Amino acid sequence: MDNLQRNIQPASHDPDQVEIEKYISLIHILKGQEEFVLNKDGIIIGSNLEAVNITGYEEYEVLNKHISILYTSEEKDKAKVDLKKAEEMNQVFVTGLRIKKKGVAFWAKMKIERVYSPEEDGPRFKVILKDATHRELSKARIRTIKDEYLALFNNPFVGTFKFRMEDYRLKVCNQKALEIINSQNLQIQYFDNFFYSSDQFRQFKEILSKEKKVEGFRFLINDHKNDGKNWGVISARYFESQGFVEGIIMDISEQHTQMLELQRVNAELDNFTYRASHDLRAPLTSIMGLVNLGMKEESIENIHQYLSLILGRVNHLDALLGDLVSVSLNNQAISDTSNFDFKEEVNSIVDSIQKTESTKSEITVKQYCDFRTDAARMRIILRHLLVNAFQYFRPDEDEHIVNARIYVDSYQVVIVIDDNGIGIDQGYRERVFEMFFKATDRSRGNGLGLYIVKSMVEKMGGQVFFESTPDVGSTFHVIIPNNRKNPHKTLKETTAVAANRYNVL
Repeated sequence: MDNLQRNIQPASHDPDQVEIEKYISLIHILKGQEEFVLNKDGIIIGSNLEAVNITGYEEYEVLNKHISILYTSEEKDKAKVDLKKAEEMNQVFVTGLRIKKKGVAFWAKMKIERVYSPEEDGPRFKVILKDATHRELSKARIRTIKDEYLALFNNPFVGTFKFRMEDYRLKVCNQKALEIINSQNLQIQYFDNFFYSSDQFRQFKEILSKEKKVEGFRFLINDHKNDGKNWGVISARYFESQGFVEGIIMDISEQHTQMLELQRVNAELDNFTYRASHDLRAPLTSIMGLVNLGMKEESIENIHQYLSLILGRVNHLDALLGDLVSVSLNNQAISDTSNFDFKEEVNSIVDSIQKTESTKSEITVKQYCDFRTDAARMRIILRHLLVNAFQYFRPDEDEHIVNARIYVDSYQVVIVIDDNGIGIDQGYRERVFEMFFKATDRSRGNGLGLYIVKSMVEKMGGQVFFESTPDVGSTFHVIIPNNRKNPHKTLKETTAVAANRYNVL
């Protein structure tokens, strides 16, 4: 206290006030704060540097020096501005970079207070200096962490959320999370509104309560605007002591669809391999048996019968191999398109099909413009549809009638092929387009025809559907976009346009 009394003279001569100022100075020492007394010009006339040393100066090194000795070279003039403000406002608090004796910068917090001494003409000042570097670094670090957290939370790629576990009330969620459930303009207050299935939400809660975390939980998203059910995945952590859950949500509908498609393709491939090998082996076995019989036969007439049967099996095998090639072809991307003349192509196919004398056909083609498409796929589609229409006639019917109506415009082709044949039983309609499926024992094919039609039509961006009544007949509809230009309407819209324009669907 003696040093303090000697170096920092109190401004007041009131004994009580003097003691108060001594204790205040002592508090500054205990807090590790430097204290300077300045005259009215800002010259240092006293300090507590013998007790506290932040700046690295000895007391004799700062006495009779201007307080700006502690300011950076760029802010020397600011020292005078700060003193002026203190004189006008009695006291000011300033923060900023200050310089230690060895030129080391630090972040300082300064209180400049105006005091009066009856012995001097004008005010003098007391300066309290505190090294706030660590605090500022901590605050800056906290701000950085907060900014990084907010940047992650509000990212445009992954939905993020936070909700109370006791009532599932949302505390916060980012824009992406609202986009995933299609509720950007709705007030979603509870997290269970994200789930389409209450059973899945209950399972999600049970895992959270037991494990305190959930990773990769797949669920049906509750789409608040559309009927479609998209798939999402959630990873979350339950902070039990604080009572909230925080996590991320992603829309994986596309990946889920791809996974289902992959499973379908794998199952289809297994079935294809088994059935193809079986259907290839069956005619070969028949041919081998007929060859053995023919080798033992002496009658030329009987040998000719065997050769005729062998030829039939060879033709069947050739047709099967052709269809297998078509399946392989359809797995390739559509590369080249060319103009397709439907009238010429359909007439050529019809002329090549073997028909009975009672078969009558009527072909109507209205092609209003060029139609660009994958010609190879289009021929295969037309051939399979026409062959089926001609093949499955009713023996008891006097006339077997096949009608083909084709309408082409700049947007699409609409193909309608109907017959008065045996029709398709109601129980088989869901399986008609399956690989190797035969809806009747009368089928002389291999069950690949309609499968190839559907897969190729879809590959070309179109659709195929049918109506059928047993012992009355069947009608197949095909709609395929025209690659002559990009359609401005969706496939559903163009189908409706075609239905209204041509009255054929």
